[in-house]
Amino acid sequence: EMFVTLGKHMEADLDLIVPMLIKKSAETNGFIADEANRALMAMAASVSEGRVICALAACASHRNPQARAKAAIHLSRALESMGWRRVLQMKELDKVVQAFGALNSEGLSETRSATRHGLVSLIRESRGQCADVQERLERLLRRQLSEKDRRKLMDAVDASTAGTFPAALEDTSESPMTRRSSLRPSCASRHGTSAGTHRSHG
Repeated sequence: EMFVTLGKHMEADLDLIVPMLIKKSAETNGFIADEANRALMAMAASVSEGRVICALAACASHRNPQARAKAAIHLSRALESMGWRRVLQMKELDKVVQAFGALNSEGLSETRSATRHGLVSLIRESRGQCADVQERLERLLRRQLSEKDRRKLMDAVDASTAGTFPAALEDTSESPMTRRSSLRPSCASRHGTSAGTHRSHG
């Protein structure tokens, strides 16, 4: 209720509040976890987008693997609500890719699934954008991911269907490569995507 009532006035305390909520959301007590998850969703809807990203991305290094899983899930959901196209234009994109890069090799499948959903959605959306946007994302991906992991994500993008949440991206190396989209459309042609280009609707 505090996030709904106070909104952006809560931003100064996010660095303290969000890690605590992430930890509580990973507890085995269902009531406590549910309340923490609701508070995190209210936070994501009530404060500025940049602060949401920074607060959740910082939890990618939490000591508790269950808490890191919740951080990945809430970050991916928050970004999807913002819209993947918008996220690609934000200055916080580097924090997003850095957090997802750290979470991509986690042991828990729910962490990897949420992380790879976020990365696949960003890559897929970038394919309809101009070269500058694609190049920025590609630089960040190369910095945070191994070539093997990056190739698996590209294959998953090619195999995915627009608008769907990949149920399991853990075995992306087995995904059939259906098509490799052109990686460098010009800015002038960003609105003229082909019928075969997969797009996320955010």
